[in-house]
Amino acid sequence: MCKMKKISNLWLMAALLCGLSLSVISCKDDDDDNNKSEEQQQEEQEAQALKFWSVVGQLVSSDDYTADYQDKTFEPTYGQAESEGSLTRIVETNDMQTAAQRFANLINVGGGSAIAIDENTESYTYDDPEVGTMTYTRGGSPNEWATVDVNIKQLPRLRKIIYRQGNEGTNAADAQKAWYRFGDVVSRTNKDGQKEYWICVRPAFVHEDKSESHWVCLNTVPTKNLYHVSGSNGTEYYVPTGIGTDKDNMQNLAEMLYAIVNPARWHDNATNYHTDGKVWGFTGVPIFIDFKKANLQYHNQYFWQNVQNAWVKNNIAELAMNTGFGLLVDRIDREGINLLYNGYSWWSSTSWNCTLNQASYTNGNSNDKKNLHLETLTEVKKNVKDIQLDCREMGEKQSNYQQFFGDTKLRWVIRHAKGKELNGGTRPAPTAQLQGGCTDVYRYYATYPNEWNRLDPKNGNGPEVSVVETEQLAEVKVGDIIGADGKFYSTKTLAETIGGGAVAMVMSLSDKAHPLEKGTTYNGIAMALAKSGTMTINEGEDYDCGLTSYVNMADYKNDLNGLATTKQLVDGCGKNHDHPAAKWCSTFASGLTAEGKARYKFSDWFLPSFGQWLISQESVGFTYPPENESNAGAITRRNDDEARFEEFLKERGVDRKTLSFTTFTCSASPRDKSYFLIGFSYIDKDFTAHQVGQGNSHIVHPFILFEY
Repeated sequence: MCKMKKISNLWLMAALLCGLSLSVISCKDDDDDNNKSEEQQQEEQEAQALKFWSVVGQLVSSDDYTADYQDKTFEPTYGQAESEGSLTRIVETNDMQTAAQRFANLINVGGGSAIAIDENTESYTYDDPEVGTMTYTRGGSPNEWATVDVNIKQLPRLRKIIYRQGNEGTNAADAQKAWYRFGDVVSRTNKDGQKEYWICVRPAFVHEDKSESHWVCLNTVPTKNLYHVSGSNGTEYYVPTGIGTDKDNMQNLAEMLYAIVNPARWHDNATNYHTDGKVWGFTGVPIFIDFKKANLQYHNQYFWQNVQNAWVKNNIAELAMNTGFGLLVDRIDREGINLLYNGYSWWSSTSWNCTLNQASYTNGNSNDKKNLHLETLTEVKKNVKDIQLDCREMGEKQSNYQQFFGDTKLRWVIRHAKGKELNGGTRPAPTAQLQGGCTDVYRYYATYPNEWNRLDPKNGNGPEVSVVETEQLAEVKVGDIIGADGKFYSTKTLAETIGGGAVAMVMSLSDKAHPLEKGTTYNGIAMALAKSGTMTINEGEDYDCGLTSYVNMADYKNDLNGLATTKQLVDGCGKNHDHPAAKWCSTFASGLTAEGKARYKFSDWFLPSFGQWLISQESVGFTYPPENESNAGAITRRNDDEARFEEFLKERGVDRKTLSFTTFTCSASPRDKSYFLIGFSYIDKDFTAHQVGQGNSHIVHPFILFEY
């Protein structure tokens, strides 16, 4: 009779929740077992359980995971039943390559050497005594890409899988509006009382013949999906368990994020390189896992630009991914997406080795690997005896797992759910809102209610057909980003992807009766996002350049002569003075095109007066002393202004750290002539105004005026 080392209740609980490092030991008649230690037998049985659930866990609900699986049966959830009571499941795919990839995903259960199956594979049989057999055969009836004969003891109600070409998309005139689209987010509270945010990575979209939505969660990992152990030297481990494997939607997530942060590049690649349904020699990039190029009009650049705008406005990256949008854009461009899946393999009684399965998605060079379709599966192994590992909030607390991976990349633990699971066990109609305790956080059609049945002005056929060019914002607002084309955009990334570059941020607006530069009709003012290098302000030759010194805040706010004063300083005040900050601003190469500059009667770039600086700062949320307060000392803002300004920037997709303000700007107004300076004031990193000391170094941000 087999013996088993006593296992703690905590360990058993973790084992019951996932097929990773399972601790169940089954008796075998093998004589070899008599020569193996208890630890060796335990390790073998854990490996067998891991292998079983790595495959079968993709075919059933994750709620079915259990340690004592050998003599139980489970209901398949993979694909759709061909008819009521049928033992055949239908999986609709876009092409032969995707069909082959889906079967390969089923049997490629780890990050090691992958089993090579592609669109040219005629047949392949997966056979493992601990799991069962699955025989893949290429082709079938005219609309079938491939079939799989299934013989798994624990799945008696699954005998065949058919990968089949989907029907043609529903006529747009007859289609109903899907409730959710790509990138929509719902929240719910789990049994631990934690709020989870679920992102839609494949909508139940009638135009693509999809009746089931798919969702992923990347932030909070609940207790049931964590293995917690206290290690040596006080180390604590929180390792993901029972999270399953769904590589289709891991890929969908990666491409969706790429589309959100790079809508123009995504659309160009999908348009130029995509190939639909090609059985031999597939060379085009897929549009997600099973969507058709014919329906690219419903997932075009215009759509993704809208999603990006809404993600920034609703702070989705931070809510659902525990990171800022600006950082997400930067990381996706540089390193792609790194996901932990399928849980962990833990140590035996004689080892502290831990292995995590990681999938990385990057942008490849070949056509079929663009839009983050280059997938790399790895097994990340480490002896964790003295290394803390905390996977509860991946993507946020870098220090919790930086030692384990040896780098600073962002990673997320990925969990998958169908709309049916989130809806409390009943599949919702494509047009229905999720129930089951779910609350809509952001929804495309709630944010853009007029996008349904909006006709393409070019040919008028259907809702949301391809519109690449977008008009500037109808209403200019403080915080809008000016593109190189002279148009106004709601986020920095939109200005970059559509407007040819992010030039400046609108800081203050007025009506034409109250211009922001005296003697002009300019009623808008913006600050360049680019800045000078550190320059030495050395203005000691002659302080009397006809500038004025003021006593109180009201006088400073009325000093709106930055453009005129900058020109005066550039000319040397008629005394051959050198004013490097003013000169640098006047010759600033912003990237604003000549056509763009003419669009809204933009001024030249200039060094703002202190009044223009103060008005701008108050417009974006900073609070300065009352207007009648004496200005004998430094002008300081309130303590909570910085946090509010951080939030202001975040909504526009501008990373506070990217701006790297050591000093925010210089001013063309003197605060006190006794300093024998031309009168440059600066704002330090604490947003406190100071005098410029003789020979000190500072950074300059030019301003620009415009009419709107």
